[in-house]
Amino acid sequence: MVNMETSPGNKKPSPNSKKQKGRTGKERVSKFYCSSCNVHCPNETTLEQHNSGKKHTANVANTQRRDKHAVSSVFVGNLPKLAQIRAKLVDETGGCVEGKENDKLKADLMTVFSSYGEIVKIIIDKKHGSFCIIEYKTPGMAQVALSEYQAGKVQLLR
Repeated sequence: MVNMETSPGNKKPSPNSKKQKGRTGKERVSKFYCSSCNVHCPNETTLEQHNSGKKHTANVANTQRRDKHAVSSVFVGNLPKLAQIRAKLVDETGGCVEGKENDKLKADLMTVFSSYGEIVKIIIDKKHGSFCIIEYKTPGMAQVALSEYQAGKVQLLR
């Protein structure tokens, strides 16, 4: 086996090099890699062309948008399951509550977490409702809420 780093005539891979499998199934090092799109390019010219393309530009914009939202958001786990909320609503109302459990959970979360700042959006796990992401207007508001939540000072309604 040839050691790429010490063989004469081979360039040492850059620290940004990414391993990929070629057609033969063997791993090889690619120096021209776009981590935003997970794309390997054969040379620098192709990578430059890729970087000026529409898909790459859209991927970078989406990543930046997600990063911007992430610094203003708090992940909250261990929420009461939607089935538990549904059962509680049935007990309280004595009737059909299909689809109302998400509204109830959002209202409860809004009551608890709005004391830390203005909430822009609450996204609840659609399948089980066991976690949510609360997006605040500013990163500072999210940081305060996160600190309180991690310190165990936030009491979720049950």
